[in-house]
Amino acid sequence: MKEFKRIIDNSDNFVLYRLGQNANDNHLLIDDADKNDWWIHLNDYPSGHCIIERTEIDKDDIIYASNLIKENSKYRNFKKLKFCYTQVKNLKKTKNPGEVIILKKPEKFTL
Repeated sequence: MKEFKRIIDNSDNFVLYRLGQNANDNHLLIDDADKNDWWIHLNDYPSGHCIIERTEIDKDDIIYASNLIKENSKYRNFKKLKFCYTQVKNLKKTKNPGEVIILKKPEKFTL
């Protein structure tokens, strides 16, 4: 699991992003996340899960997390990748490590 910090407004404030490196990491991320944190993942492709440790997110958060996922995947050279995102409370883990069921229609974003 990797952690990344994005500084906000040239201050001491930051947003923490946690990125799973494998299926087991992805499962642990869901366990450790607050239910109001945000989860983002490649749409229609396997990838690391990224948790944004923030209750309210903006476009900068979505772009930053999407880039983390893309750059740490085998799809880093693809153009126009689609991502889905929702709050952790809208996910249910399955028995298969790294796999989740999305309980509420997620938002979509193309990078």
